[in-house]
Amino acid sequence: MGGWSDAEEKVYGALAQIASKLLVQGIDVILDYGFWYKRERTAAMNLASSVGAAAIIHFLDTPEALRRERILVRNKALDTDSVEISIQEFDKQLDWFEKPSESEGLQVEVILDKHEI
Repeated sequence: MGGWSDAEEKVYGALAQIASKLLVQGIDVILDYGFWYKRERTAAMNLASSVGAAAIIHFLDTPEALRRERILVRNKALDTDSVEISIQEFDKQLDWFEKPSESEGLQVEVILDKHEI
């Protein structure tokens, strides 16, 4: 039974293979994933370390109220390729995110986002 999880797994798997080939050649790689879960960050760290590279997570730490406000603004200007994220969905997803920390063994660069919309 297909679905988002299956597609995501295939895409991330293909990107990991490409990233590995580039890292072996000494080329820096940026994985623009959500990295919502510790297991995803651990996999990226393991991929990098398996070829002698370092993994750095750049984490944009945006206050919840500002994220909520940005979702409302975003929803008002959706293009045909975008999906609306309801406030109910936003609230549900708040509990899913596992905030990254250096205790995971990664170098975590925290960028505080204090900008207005």
